[in-house]
Amino acid sequence: MIVRLGLLDRDERYLNKIAAYISAHADEAMRLELCLFASLEECNAYLSTNSRLDILLATPELLPDPTALVRKPILAYLSDDKTMTAWADHPAICKYQKASLFLRSIQGLAAGVHNAGGSYTLGGSGTALLFIGACGGVGCSTAAMACAVHQAAKGKRVVYFSLQQNAMPELFFGEQGKSMSDVHYAYQEWQRIPTQENGSENIRSLQLKLKSLLVTDAHTGVDYFTSFTLPVDAMDFTGSEAADLVNALAAQYDYCIVDADSQLNEMLMQVLPCVQWMTVVSDGTPKCNLAMSRMLESLKVLQGSQEAKMNCEVAVLYNQFGSRARNAEKIPDYVKKLGEIPRYGNALQKDIVAEIAKGNSFDELEK
Repeated sequence: MIVRLGLLDRDERYLNKIAAYISAHADEAMRLELCLFASLEECNAYLSTNSRLDILLATPELLPDPTALVRKPILAYLSDDKTMTAWADHPAICKYQKASLFLRSIQGLAAGVHNAGGSYTLGGSGTALLFIGACGGVGCSTAAMACAVHQAAKGKRVVYFSLQQNAMPELFFGEQGKSMSDVHYAYQEWQRIPTQENGSENIRSLQLKLKSLLVTDAHTGVDYFTSFTLPVDAMDFTGSEAADLVNALAAQYDYCIVDADSQLNEMLMQVLPCVQWMTVVSDGTPKCNLAMSRMLESLKVLQGSQEAKMNCEVAVLYNQFGSRARNAEKIPDYVKKLGEIPRYGNALQKDIVAEIAKGNSFDELEK
């Protein structure tokens, strides 16, 4: 998607700094064409003679009245105040926040741009990996986050999110970002677009909006959403919404890693056709291994069902957080065994994730 962005500010040093950052961090989801203006007259002269300006970021002193523009691009104001969220009924973006967050704000604005050049589709070449527990409390989220960190350490573009009501990825990742509740709201807004307009342009709008809500963990490089603000928010999150989310992000990342509740339900049935691998995590206890055996049998039935459209590979990862894994039970031939996570005594989840990420348990998922 090609977006033409105008910056209206007298601070030439700031403009050049932002322009350099944007040029260096362009990605396939959105390519920015920059236009720098030092005065309103210069900006209006450009708008009068050129085909389009999609977004304009302006300082209030140079554009105190939005109606002074001869044409109406998407408008947001540049602010020195981090607490300012709006000016003259338009969004306000802090000039001096982290450059990466500044770019994310622009991506959020670009979600409203229509008829931009380029092409983008819902679904892409990225690999989607789903983690699910054989039963509750077996460390499914820990394993999924470790896989995300493992791939990011190899220089891959990785995004992680959880469909679980009570997942807490923000306890591991270093920064508070937008939540899955925010994602749900953004998706509902996208669905309100009239059906006749809901084509490839609006799909790109959804993708850009989702990407603008992500935050990047400074230590691992993983992009992620935090958990649902309240567990009740997850009750309205549908299977089709989850499937669109996986497809939209898989089109923009090398790996889209998702962890879900330990149950086969309607949401999982809609997500399964979108993923290449489904990894079942078991703690190796007799109870959990029995539950895993039943789940694998159910998956085998689903693989033979045309309605389920399940074409993903299935893997098992044994977790030894509690007792020594009793993983001698036979698993079906079609299931890959990824290995065993060693027991870590008196360790924080953050340390456990970092240690698991250093291993080779997830190498099979790259094949």
